[in-house]
Amino acid sequence: MINEAGLEPSGDMQTVICGLSSVLGKVSDLLSNQALFQVEIRDLREELANLRSEKRKLAADTNERILDMAMEIGRLKRDREELFRLLNRGEGSSQDESSFPSVDYLERPLVIMNSEGEYLGVAGKSRKHFSLEDFVKLLENSVNSHRSVDLRWQHRDGCWVLVISASEGDESMKKEIVLVTEENVTPSRNTVVRIVSMNINDKSVPDALLFSLFKQIRESFDR
Repeated sequence: MINEAGLEPSGDMQTVICGLSSVLGKVSDLLSNQALFQVEIRDLREELANLRSEKRKLAADTNERILDMAMEIGRLKRDREELFRLLNRGEGSSQDESSFPSVDYLERPLVIMNSEGEYLGVAGKSRKHFSLEDFVKLLENSVNSHRSVDLRWQHRDGCWVLVISASEGDESMKKEIVLVTEENVTPSRNTVVRIVSMNINDKSVPDALLFSLFKQIRESFDR
């Protein structure tokens, strides 16, 4: 430009021109970097927006699960209260705690013993065991088609005996289940409740039938 203007470039002018060129190069680099920074900032903002959206969705899903669990816990509590009400309902309303097994007894693992003296029980996938409470509910449900169901507990010779009576008004349709249980300690030091015997309408249930029943329970329990 200086040559075209007919000027004689001087050493100072060359220095200024070189300085301007360096400054323009740096400005160009800064503008390029700024564009890159803006792209990165935009990407970060989009990522942050996505994370916030995922957080809101996760919070909503968590709250929904908590609500479902609370409703399930409430249902289980109602079922438990109803079960204890049925278990505690005897021929009269004067039963006290001494004529009713403890909660711990009802919640212990329910087992049967084979001819080799081995204790056989049922455990689900969540490692929750099949308890006497579960078995009583199973028995009660098996006769719930009857109009009248009565459950009575008796304590005999260190055993808890449950008598479930169901009828439809006709004596010939009466069904009575007598379950005898006792608390045992296994060789592995676990406290369990063992089925000593089970009668249906004064007929003893064979051990083979009990084994078959426990096998069916194990196949379907806590799937």
